[in-house]
Amino acid sequence: MKCLAFCASVSHARAMAALFNETGIPSEVIDGTTPDGVRSSAASDLETGKLKALMAVDVFNEGVDIPCINTVLFLRPTESLTVFLQQLGRGLRKYGDQKDCLTVIDFVGQANARYNFEERFRALLSVTTGGTVKQIQTGFPGLPSGCVIEIEKRAQAVILDNIRQFFGRGESRMQSLIRNFESDSGEALTLQNFLRFYRLTAKSFYVQAKRSFARCCADAGKREDFPLTDFELSANKALAKGWWADIDSPELIRQIRLLLSTPDLRMEVETEGDRERRLTEMFAELLRSGQKDTADPVSRIEELRANPVIASELLDLLTISEHSRNSVPVVCDPAPDGIPFETGCTYTRNQILIAMDKLCTWREGVKYFKNRKADVFLITINKSESDFTSSTRYEDYAINDREFHWQSQSQTRSTSETATRYFHHEERGSRIFLFVRERRTDPETKSAMSYTCLVEVVYVSHQGSAPINIVWRLKTPLSSHLLQICQASR
Repeated sequence: MKCLAFCASVSHARAMAALFNETGIPSEVIDGTTPDGVRSSAASDLETGKLKALMAVDVFNEGVDIPCINTVLFLRPTESLTVFLQQLGRGLRKYGDQKDCLTVIDFVGQANARYNFEERFRALLSVTTGGTVKQIQTGFPGLPSGCVIEIEKRAQAVILDNIRQFFGRGESRMQSLIRNFESDSGEALTLQNFLRFYRLTAKSFYVQAKRSFARCCADAGKREDFPLTDFELSANKALAKGWWADIDSPELIRQIRLLLSTPDLRMEVETEGDRERRLTEMFAELLRSGQKDTADPVSRIEELRANPVIASELLDLLTISEHSRNSVPVVCDPAPDGIPFETGCTYTRNQILIAMDKLCTWREGVKYFKNRKADVFLITINKSESDFTSSTRYEDYAINDREFHWQSQSQTRSTSETATRYFHHEERGSRIFLFVRERRTDPETKSAMSYTCLVEVVYVSHQGSAPINIVWRLKTPLSSHLLQICQASR
């Protein structure tokens, strides 16, 4: 054993070292006052086996490389996710073929009712297919290639119970966190500060809170109350479905800010060009109160403007979205009458229809828009047996960051007019756009997951018929994040 233990204080570290030494496990204490020479000597002794454990206090979080460490003990509460990952990382360094795994023992998590196991595991996963709970239950298929996490059955049960309790209290839990936020964090109570401090996604907050952040703050007595309107009740549904939190297109965000700030909304909309009009309608679609809502886009946006507290919260969400972006979107079609899509950005099915043409019934994953001379493919990467039949579980995946393998519908033959359009789209002046989503249902919201615009693609080659296997070349390479998602089904 070559162990590094993180302790709460110097006296705690000394007590633990004494206990270890008494039981025959040679140990030493290292803290912030320990001279560099002594630290180096202790690390060397750990590697040679003269020491079996180092008790650390406020050191070895980062910038220290002791590859031989094969056991990490958490003996102190660690509220900071960054510090937790730094401490865990001390044991994840390769050590030739002398270390094939890292043993992590957390003595604090179960004893602390406010400890959040979910965020720890979420931070380790590259793709959270099905949510963290499902990842734990199924052996962590979302881990990076070559990585494994093994958890004993009893420990797994404790962790899953912790996650269910931590998130199961929903509305009352959020109110409690809001009420204690300023004393816990020392920061001003804002949506952005709140999500960052408690390491929540906007979606997970709204799913649990079931209402706006502003309303939660008012209910918790942390801000002045404001009138409850029918529009707010409708907005709560949109928030809980993740629609507003998914807005991440810079072009759409600019349009929303303009629409919410312009003095004369109707005049602004009436003078819009085709591109701006479509962006306005794409935004208004997210304000729809239900399938029977036939109000025009301006009326919906005016209703939002008449609820300034909710409008302000939407603007806060847009700012959060901008700060959390992990790649720079590229405008697919910058022409004034072009299609307002951006690579790496998120859109609902209805928004895609509005951008291309107009709302209509669209059940399949492919559609040709004759007026645009463009095909759109909607692709679900992880096709579960419960959501897809054997004839619709098409083999769709990224080959690399520049090429994508896609299967046509099962009845499409290579000699058909549709296939010919695919193969010769460039010479015919036709375009093809790919949109992907990780799975059909969003694991957080339990609603239909939105799609991410990959990019416009160009035909490379094909094989077979009914279905046809086609390789497309992407005009813009995939980000590392999207590449991981698009290769998850391989």
